[in-house]
Amino acid sequence: MKAVDPYSREQREFELTIDEMNAWNLIEEDNEYLATYVYTSLDDGAELLSIKHPAKANE
Repeated sequence: MKAVDPYSREQREFELTIDEMNAWNLIEEDNEYLATYVYTSLDDGAELLSIKHPAKANE
């Protein structure tokens, strides 16, 4: 999956790895989501920790 950090000045895309099949099944193409992730370098990609639809972000 491609992701963009909206708070970054560069607004560049990076690879986001999703290990759980259940998460893949819930993600729809061309939608925006709020996600938390962990990385050592965005050049090497990041691992997804959690993801939510923006309308459900406060749940």
